[in-house]
Amino acid sequence: MARGATHLTLRVECLFTRFYFSILFLMIEAKAMNATTERNSVHDGIYPATLKKINTVTTPHGERHQFIFLLDDLKTKNGCPITLMRTTSTSLAPKSHAQSIATALARSKNLSNQPIVWDIDLIDAPCFLHVENQKNKMGRSYSNIEAVLPVYAEAH
Repeated sequence: MARGATHLTLRVECLFTRFYFSILFLMIEAKAMNATTERNSVHDGIYPATLKKINTVTTPHGERHQFIFLLDDLKTKNGCPITLMRTTSTSLAPKSHAQSIATALARSKNLSNQPIVWDIDLIDAPCFLHVENQKNKMGRSYSNIEAVLPVYAEAH
C-alpha cells in the first residue's frame, strides 16, 4: 500500500511540475510579447483629440474602462494616426477618473444636462488631452493621459 501511494504521489508531482512549467512558459511568452509591443508616444503637452472608442475589459485587477483617443492632425513616422489610451476603473463616483472623463466629453458635445449612453453619445467627442510621459514599473517610458479637458461649444 505504501508503495502504491508513493507511486501516486510521484505521478501527481510530475503532473504538477509539467503544469507549473507550462504556466511559467506562457507567462514568459506573454511578457516577451508585451516587451515588443510598440506604444504611441508624444511629448509632454496638451493635444487636441477625439474619443474614438470605449472598451470595457477584464484584467487581473477587475473590470476596467479603456478610453481610446485619436490625436488630431498627428501621425507616426509611417503616416499612421496616433492613438492614446486611458484606462480607468468602472467606478462612476463623482471624483473618479471615468466620471471626470465622461463629464469633459459630455461638455464638449453639449450633453451636460441630459442622460448619456457612453458608447454612443460620447464617441467622436472633441477634447484636449493633457499628456505627460512617465516610466512604468519596468522602466519603460509611456505617454500618460493626465487629464481630459472639454472643448467648449464656442471653441469648435
